Amino acid sequence: MKLRKVIDSYIAYKRSLGMRVRYDERVLGFFHNDMGDIDIDCVDPQAVLAFTGDATRPGRWRTYHNLLARFYRYAVERGYAHGRPCHRERRDFPPRPHRTFTPPMR
Repeated sequence: MKLRKVIDSYIAYKRSLGMRVRYDERVLGFFHNDMGDIDIDCVDPQAVLAFTGDATRPGRWRTYHNLLARFYRYAVERGYAHGRPCHRERRDFPPRPHRTFTPPMR
């Protein structure tokens, strides 16, 4: 099945549950533009990795990875796809520096 049809089906499903999915729709639209209108099983794992980003933007990676994981879980459960091109394991990012807020002295 084509990627665009599965994305539209996923968005319609989420909306039928009463969820607001503007952000998901936007990101999946970017994903579709990046991959092209190909069959969902032909998505290259390296292209997905390039789309999600790398360690320079860990917040983006986590958000995009989780969204694509939910999307592919939906696609596999309904028989649209036969597997997931995204990595199942979490990446290890360098720890964030701990910042303590101290109010200014008067």
